[in-house]
Amino acid sequence: MAVKLGKTQGFGLPGYTWRDLFSQYFLNPHCFLSFFYLYRQMSDMNYTNKVVVITGATSGIGEACAAVFGAAGAQLVITGRNAQKLEATAAKLQAMNLTVLPLLADAGSEADNKRMAEEALARFGRIDILINNAGISMRALFQDLDLEVFRKVMDTNFWGTVYATK
Repeated sequence: MAVKLGKTQGFGLPGYTWRDLFSQYFLNPHCFLSFFYLYRQMSDMNYTNKVVVITGATSGIGEACAAVFGAAGAQLVITGRNAQKLEATAAKLQAMNLTVLPLLADAGSEADNKRMAEEALARFGRIDILINNAGISMRALFQDLDLEVFRKVMDTNFWGTVYATK
């Protein structure tokens, strides 16, 4: 039997069960516990109508951040490179009655980051919190490293945070 969660138990998402949250937003129990702790810490703070921009929010930690901040009352701007995943994530968040602006953007692109900031400002008038979550990884011995792949990793993981923050 699934236990229904109330506002104080269910990340502010009445009607959602722990199973719903696990299956939709958390990759593993460690991730869930991390975000449960984050939400508990956040519960003393007021995020109502704060504008939170989250890069790389189409899955995993970014998607979970969007759900947690949205449940705490924030207005969301989410980005991702994959249009289908972005639309699916936006639909999930909107189904929870969260305010979300989905933007197709590559974190490693300076132009996309500039457009992201412009569209967030045009829609909400400000940005209160930026979560530079977008990131990619590679696995290779350094001697076998493909420099083009390494450039893409640096463009996303390093330059992406610089571009978004600037």
